[in-house]
Parts: sequence; C-alpha cells; structure tokens
Amino acid sequence: MRTRFDNREHAGKILADRCQKFSSLDPIILALPRGGVPIAHQIARALNSPLDVVFVKKIGAPRNEEFAIGAIAEDGKAILNDDIISINKFKKDEIEAIAKDRLAEIKTRSNLYRQYIPQINLEDRNVIVVDDGLATGATMEATLLWLKTQKVKKIIVAVPVSSKDAALKITKLCDEFLSLITPDDMWAVGMWYQDFDQVSDDEVIAIFQKQTGISRVQDRDVWIEDGMNILQGHLHVPKDPKGIVMFAHGGGSSHKSPRNQFVAKALNEAGFATLLFDLLTFNESLNRKNVFDIELMTNRLLVATEWIKKQVPHLPIGYFGASTGAAAALKAAANKLEIFAVVSRGGRPDLAIDQLHEVYAPTLLIVGEADEGVIELNEMAKAKLYNCQLALIPKATHLFEEPGTLEEVVEYALSWFKSNLPKESPAFKIPVKESVINEIEEHSKSFNGVSDLNAWIKSIAHHKIIMLGESTHGTKEYYALRAEISKKLIDEYDYRFIAVEGDWPDCYHLTKHIYSTEEKSSREVVMKHFRRWPTWMWANDEIPKLVEWMKQSGRCGFYGLDVYSLFESMDEIKKHLIHIEPKIAGRILEGYRCFESYQCNEIDYAKSLLKMPRGCQEEVVSNLRELLRIRLEDTTLSKEQLFDVKQNARVISNAEKYYRTMMTGGAESWNIRDHHMMETLENLLNLHGPNAKCIVWAHNTHIGDYHATDMLESGYINLGGLARERFGMEQVYLTGFSSYQGEVTAGKAWGAPFKKMTLPKAKSGSIEDYFHKSAQNLKAVQLLTVLKGVHKDSALHRVFGHRAVGVVYDPNHEGHGNYVPTSIAKRYDAMIFVDRTSAISPLSDIAAAGEFPETYPLGQ
Repeated sequence: MRTRFDNREHAGKILADRCQKFSSLDPIILALPRGGVPIAHQIARALNSPLDVVFVKKIGAPRNEEFAIGAIAEDGKAILNDDIISINKFKKDEIEAIAKDRLAEIKTRSNLYRQYIPQINLEDRNVIVVDDGLATGATMEATLLWLKTQKVKKIIVAVPVSSKDAALKITKLCDEFLSLITPDDMWAVGMWYQDFDQVSDDEVIAIFQKQTGISRVQDRDVWIEDGMNILQGHLHVPKDPKGIVMFAHGGGSSHKSPRNQFVAKALNEAGFATLLFDLLTFNESLNRKNVFDIELMTNRLLVATEWIKKQVPHLPIGYFGASTGAAAALKAAANKLEIFAVVSRGGRPDLAIDQLHEVYAPTLLIVGEADEGVIELNEMAKAKLYNCQLALIPKATHLFEEPGTLEEVVEYALSWFKSNLPKESPAFKIPVKESVINEIEEHSKSFNGVSDLNAWIKSIAHHKIIMLGESTHGTKEYYALRAEISKKLIDEYDYRFIAVEGDWPDCYHLTKHIYSTEEKSSREVVMKHFRRWPTWMWANDEIPKLVEWMKQSGRCGFYGLDVYSLFESMDEIKKHLIHIEPKIAGRILEGYRCFESYQCNEIDYAKSLLKMPRGCQEEVVSNLRELLRIRLEDTTLSKEQLFDVKQNARVISNAEKYYRTMMTGGAESWNIRDHHMMETLENLLNLHGPNAKCIVWAHNTHIGDYHATDMLESGYINLGGLARERFGMEQVYLTGFSSYQGEVTAGKAWGAPFKKMTLPKAKSGSIEDYFHKSAQNLKAVQLLTVLKGVHKDSALHRVFGHRAVGVVYDPNHEGHGNYVPTSIAKRYDAMIFVDRTSAISPLSDIAAAGEFPETYPLGQ
C-alpha cells in the first residue's frame, strides 16, 4: 500500500476495490459532504449502488464549539447527550439557538444539493458511510448517532485514512469499520494526500450530475474576475444541456450584441448552454488598439474557460468567435483537446496564423460572400487548419445585416456544433484526459519482451496480412520489436514473406541471399545493396540479424513495396534480357534508351518534364505491356526471376508517373506511391499461393487507415486503408507503433548526413502524451493496446494529435506538421507504445545523392 494518495479520486478507487466485498448487501453509499463525495462516487460506481449525501452537523457546547454535546441532521431533529448537558448545566435556550444555526447551515447546502440528487429512504437498508478521512472522528460520530435513529439495517464506515483514536471510537458505533491506512502519528487528514484542495460545491454538483443526469435551468448575469478586472456576461444553461458554447466577441462589441444574442438564443433552444461575456472591460474597449490585442483577448477567453469549467463541469466546450474575437477563440483552442468545435462568423482567423496548426478542434469559418477582403484572409487560415470548412453566405456583407443571412449563420453554426459533439456523450461526461487514460489502461497490457505477447500474436495469426508500423524511420525499438514479432509469425504460424517500405531491387537482393547457399554475411549484403539515402532505414544494425535468421529458416522472402528505383529497376531488367527472345529484348532496350541522357538521376528527369512533359512515358508504358505479356515458357527464367522482371517493369512505370507528378505537389504523387505498394503486395500474395499470409513493415502514415485521419478529406489514400478495402477488415490487422520521448536517427534536410537526435517529449494533449500517463500509472515502459472492437463511444475514437516523424526532422520545429489528427481506434487494430526509445544505428554513412524526397508527409 502506498503511504500517500494522489488525490481523493485515487483514494476512492482503491477504497472501492476493498468495498467490493459489500456488494452483496445492495448498500446505499452515503457521503459526508463535501470531501467525502468524490470518494463515495468511486465506490458507488464500482458497486453499482445509489449515492446520497448525509447532512449532519455537530452541536457544540455553548462557548466551546469543539466539545460535542449532540448532532442535528436534515430532518431537523436534534440528538442530544442529556447526561453531559445536565452535568455541565448548559441552558436549554442556548443549545436550541446553536442547533437552529447548525440546521440553517444544513438547509442552505441541502437546498442546493437536492436540486441534483434526491434523498433516498434509508429504512431497512444497508449503508456505507464515506468520508475522505477521520482525524478526531467527531463529524462521523454525529452522523452515526443520527443514522441509528433511521432504522437502517447495517452501518459500514469506509474511509481512506483514520487516526487510531478515531478508529477506536467509530468502530464501537458501527457494524463494520474499514480504513485503508491507520497511522500511529496522525495530525491531519491532508497529510495523507498529495492533492487535498478543498472540494467546491461546483465539483460536488458535477459528481451528482454524472451520477443522476439531473440538471436545472440557469439564466443569469455573471461577473468573471481576471485579476483586478471584472468581465461582465450572461450565462444560460438549459435543462440537460448537450454542451456549452462560449462567445468571443470582437470589433469592440459587447455581450449584448444583438447578432450574437440571436445566435445564442437559437443554440439554447437546440439544447446548448451559452456564455456571452465581454473580452474587454468598458475602459479597455474605449481604446481601439485593444480590439486588435489578440493576446489580451485570448488570455481573457482562457480565464473565462477555466471559470465555466467550474460552473458546468464536464460539459464539452465550443467557441463562437466574431471579428477579431475569432482569432482569440482559435488561439485559445490551440492544443486544447477539450474544445470540441470552433465557429467563426465574419472572423479574422488570420490574426492567429502562427498557432492555427495547433488547433485540433473542427473549425467552421463563416464569411459573407460580399465580404471579399475577409474571404481571402479566411481562405489563407483554412489552409493552415487541420480540420476546417469554409462556408460562404450568399449576398451577406461583413455584419450579416441582409435579410435572412444571420438565420443562415445560425443554421451552419448549429449543424457544426451538433455534428462535432463528442460521441461519448452523456452531457456531463468524464473529462477528456481522464476518460482517454482510463480507456488506454483498460485495453492495455504491459510487456517487457515479445514473449509476453504470445497470446496476442496467437489471437491475430489468422489474418492474411499483418501490418506493423512505426512513427519514425529511425527508432531501434521499432525495428527490434517488429523483427521478433515477425519471426514468431513466420516460425509458428507459417507467414510466407515480409514486405517493407523499401525499394524492390535492393530488397529482392536480400531475398536471393536468403534462399541462396552463398557464404556472404547478411551484414555485407545489406551494406552492399542499400545505398540510397536514407540508408539507415534498412542498412542498420537490426536488419542483418533478421535477414540472417531468415536465411537460417530458408522459408521466407524479404520484398520492397516502394516505387523510387526508376534507374535501378532498369538495370535489373537489362541483366535479364539475355533470357528473353532477342526481338522483344531489343525493343525493350530501345525504349529505355530514352532515359540515357539523364545519367541515372531522377531529379534531372523530373525537372526535364517541366520543359518536355512527354518525357519517356510512352516508352515506359510500351515496355511494361511487352514485359507483362511474356510467359514463363517463353524464357529460360524461373518463376521467381520472371516475377522480378515484371515487378521491375511495374516499378519503372509507376516511378515515372511518380516523378512526373511530384513536381506539382499535392496528393497525386503520394497516391501513385501507395497504389503501387498495394498492387505489389497483392501480386506477392498471388505469387505465394491462395493461402499465403504476409507481414508488412511501413511507417504509420502508410499502414494506419487513412479514413481515420485528415488524409481522406485532403484526397490522400494509403496502403492500410486500401488493404482493408481490398481484403476486408477481418483479413487485415493494422498495428501502429509510437513513443513519448527518447532519441531518433534522421537528417536535418533531404540528403543531409544522418544524426542521432533528441526526440522531445510529446506535445501535451497528444495521444502519445496520454499513453505516457497511462504507462506511468501502470508502471510500464512498453504497452500493447488492443483497439480492435473498442466500443464506438470510447474516448479512443476521438480525434487527437498523433506524432509522425520522417527521415527529415528537426526537433526544434516539431509542432509544425508532426502531429496528424487521428482517431486512434479507427486507424489501428492495436498500438504498441514504447515510452522512451533509442536511435537506430546505421551500418554506414555512405549514401547515393540526388534522390527526391517523398511528397507527404515529409519523408515518411
């Protein structure tokens, strides 16, 4: 047992586990407010029991409040120790006055709490009475004295910590007493908690709302303090709200803006709470410069956001920004995953341009069609946002004063907020951070080595294709773990080959080495054939060990799926032309002469297409057709050699398309590459027979289903998603790999020397950050999290930033484009998380120069 609890929630979870033995009693859980409520809530959840509070106040002696002479509860009946009163000759009227004051205190809190949690009849029921700890035990003693008058069946007292004196006293007053810690030296309950902040009424009410779902309508003016400044506003909370929308006014308008009040009223009618408030004080609004002080307004919005979390805890929060307030809303939403959506009306999101890439909340930019200058600024902002749509309102100008235009704004905004509400509603839900960590822990297993994953590997070994990803191309642990998992799949479950994100000719040389009887070392073969930058992707310390094992087993090939090897594939075909009918061989050789002037340089060929778009496309297509028509009986090649020739021809054709399109950027060249990977994988499966099973190694960006990221909206596809579409979800198993911090091998620019770089701690609020916290809780350094079958309402279906590091990397600029908005449970079937990683060790620093980088994401 730990000697200190993190907080009341942590203590409650441990105490709940110990209270499981009382579940057969069908108990009512009674909390002593306020500190006992968070702990009692955990017990009520664990035992699936009703939760209530017990309002009891100690009646102290006149002029000596600490000396208890009785107690009074919610029913108003005082329980007094007549013997003590008689001995000390306390006056009846003084005692009645004290009891009346205590009852007034109870009624005040009872009137507040009973709006949210109805009182439960305790007669003939078993009860578990809960507090956050007992020092003197006086309040608990008063509570038990009152309970004994309520005809309850059995009284159990459960607390995380109690002094020995209090334990002795309370044990005599109840049927069973449970304390997790009973220290010899107990001065105060708070000593046994890391965090023992006072529990507020708002926190208690939030717990009741989670327990019962009861809420009440609020409609009131509010004042929010920011230091010495008071911000005025108006809060409206309808019954059972879906979420709350906070309005960020700009352009000097106040919370009384008729346009924003119009929008707020529509949101209220649709079940959303709203907070309209002033970002600037009256005096500040008189200075026009403050209207463009985005930092000031952002800080005010953040202060108000913290305030609203206490007023309506656990409601999902959205922002509605207007004019310069839209920039404040977007800056406030940066890296805040609890913001479920942002809407901008006639806004200036461009004023937050430096932080737009950090906004994960789905964002809708609404602009009037006649507001031309602002349209251009919003289009510029849209290009920087992860998840954004731009809506133009016909005939509308900047203020949307034209008839019907504000109604259209309402329609767009309402639809946006509704469609982006967290799927795991109820309205009052567990906070995002807590729910994600809980879900990860629930679906995770810690492991030290791959032998700890035997049961999982066995459970997935029926899949035709198992894909193993990586979030960087330079992490030692990813290669080592994938190698061990692959060896087990090959050795025990008859997987026939490994296909990797590598060039076909280089990888095929490894396959020939594996099946040959040559005496060369695997390390020597790897170093000889992998010379294209980034060499460390395959010419590293881990690959020769795997290849040597594969050579010893002699029953598994190693193939490349990628498309870059335009000239290398030509060289390979030319080597085999002597085995092909001379006329056909001559025509093929003639076709490839088109490339001779480029001296094996893809960059020169790609640049030439800008001047001469025809290039060598016709020759390549003609050669591909010619080679694909060749049958085995028409050559002296073996089945595998003929496949190699035809595959190199496909590579040349698709590589030519790839280099042709990448000069213009966009999705097309990326999609050519992944379609080629899919085609190659399918051909390899056909080569190995109808029952063949295979393993794929590639970056997460290739194997994680593109439907679960922003790739889909941007027009990109990938191998994992295509494989699911082609073979079905039950035939393809996608496993992502990720980490929180450590080291990585990468280059600062394309073609630059590799370096061992620091992989900084993942960004707060990213999925890696949540995995790290879960690993800490589980005292684990590696986690396997099974995502397949996770319920659709799970927090793991929400969209979070998910780190992706390519071969080109700069840790100092990690926030720019390194986090892909991802629904993790939709993207993968499982995730392997390594909390701290080390850099892969390259075999050589020699690399061929001049190759082009991939288009998207950079170097992946």
